[in-house]
Amino acid sequence: YFLHGTDNDREIGRAASRGCVRLRNQDMVELAQLVHRYSGPDLAPAEVQGLVTQTRRTRHLTLSRPVPVELVYEVVELRDGTLHVHEDPYRRLAAPIEELAMQALVESGVSAAEVDGEALRSAVTAGTPVAVPIETLLQAAAVASR
Repeated sequence: YFLHGTDNDREIGRAASRGCVRLRNQDMVELAQLVHRYSGPDLAPAEVQGLVTQTRRTRHLTLSRPVPVELVYEVVELRDGTLHVHEDPYRRLAAPIEELAMQALVESGVSAAEVDGEALRSAVTAGTPVAVPIETLLQAAAVASR
């Protein structure tokens, strides 16, 4: 498997190949810098910056020590105050999408009683990908109290 960046946001969260994991370019740069700090190789800061600025070139670097990686298949996620629903190309949903969306909201601190069930149902059945601000999924009273 390869992890790599892309400047095409439509490829994020979609099955666009048979095993690559696409990240936004900035997320990939941050991940690469984190891995470099954790596991080397020892590169001068100027070398690291050179790698960062050349985003179109593929590089293979041998790490000083292994880095454990866990790939998590998430169809629903909350990011920056927005509920994101991705397609499920591998048909691996553990529960109905509406239930997974509600679970994600509750895990983020939103009370289930605050959620407008019809707005949530409408959002998750609109197709994928979907990005919905959390405020649009809350009942009017819940929005006013936040």
